[in-house]
Amino acid sequence: MNEVELKNKVEQLQEKYNNLFNLREVEQEKLLKLKKELNNILKAQEIAQEAATSVQKLVHRQIADIVNKCLQTVFGELYEFSIRFESKRGKTEAELVFKRAGKERENIGGGVMDIVGFALQLSSILLSRKIVRPFMGLDQPFSNVSEEKGYLERIPDMIITLAEEFGIQFVQVTHDDLLKIGKIIKIE
Repeated sequence: MNEVELKNKVEQLQEKYNNLFNLREVEQEKLLKLKKELNNILKAQEIAQEAATSVQKLVHRQIADIVNKCLQTVFGELYEFSIRFESKRGKTEAELVFKRAGKERENIGGGVMDIVGFALQLSSILLSRKIVRPFMGLDQPFSNVSEEKGYLERIPDMIITLAEEFGIQFVQVTHDDLLKIGKIIKIE
């Protein structure tokens, strides 16, 4: 290789080096911008998670308050309801928790489930967008609540109290004389 060829080769390598050096600087700037974006995304995610947790706690409190109010009206202090939230597989899962006399129970009676189902439906209506006049239609919703233990006779007070407190209208189909309250329409 002669001197001219060697000089050309050195110039080519120098140009290649300069191009790679400039490319490296451009890529470093891109990397720095991406790191800043990632940091901003992580901060936004943290804020969103905090907001979601806050909303979750608020909604839980509202739902649990209504369910517990209904349970206490009918069963006294015997039952307590809450929702346990767990993050699994990147999602939040909710588990309904029932306590009887302070101890968690997996199995609860049908009457308790009738009251809880009613209260959860009511909670759903009350938490949804504002309705001009909230309404809840019921078809024999308390068929498993014990009349013998005196629980069934407490339901009219619960319905009247909820209607007044939340401004909701209840319309129910029932054959049970104890539950015939308010304006009664007989259909034969």
